[in-house]
Amino acid sequence: MTENKNSEIYLNLKMPENGDGDSLSMQNMVMTVYKGRKVFFFCCFIGLVFALLFGAMQLLVRPADNGGYIIITMNYPGAENNYLPNGEEFNEQIFFTIGLWRAALDEVGLNNITVPDAINNITITRILPPASDGETEIATPLSFRIEINPDTNIFVRNDSSIAFLDALSNSIQNHINSEYLNNENAGFLYGQRLNEWAAFANELIHLDEHSFQENFRRLYNHLYMIERHLQPLNETSIFFVSDCGNNFTDLIAQIRNFRTEMSLWHWRTSTGMYVRNIDSFRANSSFVIETLQINRDILLERITLYNELLEAFQQNSAEGVIVLDTVEILNTSRELIYEATAIGREIAQHERNIGRLGTVEATMRTDSAAAETVLLESVQRLANYIETVNRIISNYYVQQTQEIVQNSLLSTTPSFTQSAGSINMMRLGIAVLLPLLGGIAVGFFAAVVKGYLPEKPQGNGRGPKNTGNRPSGGSSPKNSVHSGASAEDLPQSTPDSPTV
Repeated sequence: MTENKNSEIYLNLKMPENGDGDSLSMQNMVMTVYKGRKVFFFCCFIGLVFALLFGAMQLLVRPADNGGYIIITMNYPGAENNYLPNGEEFNEQIFFTIGLWRAALDEVGLNNITVPDAINNITITRILPPASDGETEIATPLSFRIEINPDTNIFVRNDSSIAFLDALSNSIQNHINSEYLNNENAGFLYGQRLNEWAAFANELIHLDEHSFQENFRRLYNHLYMIERHLQPLNETSIFFVSDCGNNFTDLIAQIRNFRTEMSLWHWRTSTGMYVRNIDSFRANSSFVIETLQINRDILLERITLYNELLEAFQQNSAEGVIVLDTVEILNTSRELIYEATAIGREIAQHERNIGRLGTVEATMRTDSAAAETVLLESVQRLANYIETVNRIISNYYVQQTQEIVQNSLLSTTPSFTQSAGSINMMRLGIAVLLPLLGGIAVGFFAAVVKGYLPEKPQGNGRGPKNTGNRPSGGSSPKNSVHSGASAEDLPQSTPDSPTV
């Protein structure tokens, strides 16, 4: 094959005019990007368009932020000690009463949501105080966090979930008020005394058949107990006035005067000649005295037994053994001694009255009839006082209950769950930044690559235009590399010579 020596092969690479060709300086890189700025800005614009598009899609198709929470606190008397208003121990199951959930859903118009679905998407958590010394203290106050699951889809809008939390708080308060703070249960609150008073007011006074002294003593003690029930209310409710215009101070003053009268009659009947039902007393006096004597003997035997126990305890104490029941036994023995002494006095009074029946029976009958009249009037008067006190105390607790009902439950303003919102913002930021940064990166590399691509050839496209003779001395034209022959052997290029 004949070798064509007139052919030349040119490989043209466009190199930066400044630089050594082996490494790129920052200036060369900037100049290269600047020369390809149209491509760079076009790619950045495409990246910005995609960033805005993805951001808009993220906002439109992001999951609904239906999560929210509210904190409620029980504010009625006794809640701080974990009690319900009626004195029972607080049970969280009252939150899951079907009626209060249905009422809350109906209030905000969510009739399409069933109660089980609402309960399954809401969590109620007890808020406990910080632990002290490694142990959990009793919660004070009684507070709960009611939270809607952020991923729930039963609420179509954010405002509907917040409205439901507010309605549920109101429904719980209405349930507590209707079940435990109504007028029928007024005052049966932990720490209040209406239940104690109601139990005492129903107690009946049993009158002794023959002893005026014992009966007036029982009336005196009953009046004293009424005053004890009124005294705490008087100290805490100085400005209270009942519907009938009375207050606790007036009642206490009246009862003290009544008690003074009973004390005087107790002293009079214990020193005078007074016997109830004289005829019955005469017929049954022997039996009554014998019965009293038997009761007294039983008490004396118990006292003797307790004394022996105390002596044994004292011996053990002397030997270094401490018996914790010593004080209790000592107090019991003392009470038995008082009771036996009172029976002894009663026996002596009966024996004295029996001896007087033969000499001053007419006087005893007259005085006893007067005492009987006072006794019966006093019993009726006491019953009227109890009825009046019962009405005033009930009226007081009804007023207190009405004030408690208004603030029986405190709640915070419902709020959105913050964690769901931060996650959406992160997704939005990623959706916007990734396309934008990608457009910048693609534009940068496109500009750099464009800067190193050869320029578009001019003429007929067969090769670079030869503007003059090739320089002598073996040097090649600038920015061209010859392959296949040395500088001396290469022929002079002509317009007809093919070039690549």
